[in-house]
Amino acid sequence: SLYISLVIVGLAILLPFNCFTLAVDYFNTKLPGCNIVFAINIVFLVFNLVGSVFGFLLVESFSYTTRIVAGLSLAGVGILAVTLFDVVLEVSSETALHAATLVVVGITALGTSVSQTSAYGFTTMLPKSYTQGVMVGESIAGTVVSFTRVITKAATLTDLTLGVAIFFGVCIGVLLVAVLLFLVSRKATFVDHCISQCQAPGTVQHELQRTEEIEVRIILQSYASDILVKQGSTQESKDYGATLNASKPLPDADFDWTGAALIRIETIRDLWPYVVGIGTTYCVTASLYPAVFTLVQSKTLGSWMPILLFCIYNTFDLVGKIVSSLGNIWSGVQLMLLAVSRFLFVAVILLCVMPLGHPILSHELYSCCFAAFFGITNGYLGSIFMIEAGHHIESGRREMAGNIMTLALCFGLSIGAGLAY
Repeated sequence: SLYISLVIVGLAILLPFNCFTLAVDYFNTKLPGCNIVFAINIVFLVFNLVGSVFGFLLVESFSYTTRIVAGLSLAGVGILAVTLFDVVLEVSSETALHAATLVVVGITALGTSVSQTSAYGFTTMLPKSYTQGVMVGESIAGTVVSFTRVITKAATLTDLTLGVAIFFGVCIGVLLVAVLLFLVSRKATFVDHCISQCQAPGTVQHELQRTEEIEVRIILQSYASDILVKQGSTQESKDYGATLNASKPLPDADFDWTGAALIRIETIRDLWPYVVGIGTTYCVTASLYPAVFTLVQSKTLGSWMPILLFCIYNTFDLVGKIVSSLGNIWSGVQLMLLAVSRFLFVAVILLCVMPLGHPILSHELYSCCFAAFFGITNGYLGSIFMIEAGHHIESGRREMAGNIMTLALCFGLSIGAGLAY
């Protein structure tokens, strides 16, 4: 039940982004002459990065449960606002519609990014399969949203507004289910056991031996940890602060900001191939998907062409994430080089678009095949980087590792979106 709930949480995290991009036909109809998908992509990813930074900085301030639930709830409110103002009330002014849509997209992105950083921080304290569960859920989000949009579009051909309203309503329902399932599964004894292993006093003492012989006594209380250091030295272990990541938030007076900064720097240094690799992977992805994919034209399929490419990409992205569960035979540096090689996709997919109106590779088969390979490489590499990173570091810093990897992912997405624009 925990694995299923994490799959649903992963689905809910990327569902809002896919929800907005898959409604491309609706937004293009309401805002003709304005490439709203580019704007949505940029705004969502920029605010997603801002939210990830907040999540990265607030690891010790709020529990992961609070961050995940609050983030998903904010995303649900955002989609509801789009449904009410854009679809139900049908704002007549194109300028007002454009501005309102982008504001809500930004708010939604803040919520999903905080949830995403927290979810990966949480799952890195669990066995590897649970991190992969969140990744699978994120891929399922693209696939589910793609096919849901196809069904709602086909079922309401004569009423575009009704189809989009139903589409957004289904997405809101999924977010609500994700919150409820996570709150229930979080109470499992297995989860408490895994979390306790990441904050066990024995683990702290073992990690302190790498610095000095410092005696530390940790008394776990219902709200905070009471820590007594019996040595006059002012030097503190870098790993001590990381162990508190998995615990409940500490009062500001007891928090060592310098130690927290050192923990982040050391974790990035230890995981640099994975940090660079996941950032590069999603930089390439965001530079082409979804913005450039929407520019692929087809005289035969018309407005269905972008939706078809989205479906193919998301389906094979899911396949790639499932394949990642078979294991990994490459080192972090080798995986990073594979991620860099994906820049070749930029050249071949642009050949399906350029020159506009008369692309060099004009047949639909080319773009469909490239979308499939693009999706499976994104799914595999993105999942492997996230899964392996948390387990190449000691248990006391795993939650921090998950947050850092998600922050790198969001940096890559933001840079890629800028390149696409």
